[in-house]
Amino acid sequence: MRTREILAQARRDGKEAGKGAAAWVFDGNTTEETYRRFLKGIEEGDPMVTDSVNEPNLSGEMAGDPTSQSLAEDCGLDEDDERYEWLSDELCTAWEEASSNAFWWELERVCRYQLAK
Repeated sequence: MRTREILAQARRDGKEAGKGAAAWVFDGNTTEETYRRFLKGIEEGDPMVTDSVNEPNLSGEMAGDPTSQSLAEDCGLDEDDERYEWLSDELCTAWEEASSNAFWWELERVCRYQLAK
C-alpha cells in the first residue's frame, strides 16, 4: 500500500474512533443545562469542559482500544516494512488529529441537536 493510502486509512480510522467515543459522553439523562454548558465550553475552548472528557487515544489503556502498533497493523504496515520507523509517527499523528477533530465536532453537533428540540 502506498504511503498516502496508509495515512488516509489512519485518518478514516481516527475519525470513526472520535465519533464513536463521542457517543459515550451523553446519555438519556443528560440535562439541557449540560448541553448548553458543553456547547459554550467547546466554542470557547474552556478547559473546564474540554478537560472533563477523554478524547480517544492510542494508549491501549482499555481492552480493545487501539495502540500505535495495532494502528500500523490495521493500516497494513508491519515492522518489516522499511517505512515503519518514520511512518508510524506520522500514522499516529494522522489518527490522533482525525479522532480529536471528529470527537469535538460530534459533541458539538449533538449539543446543537439536543438544544434545538
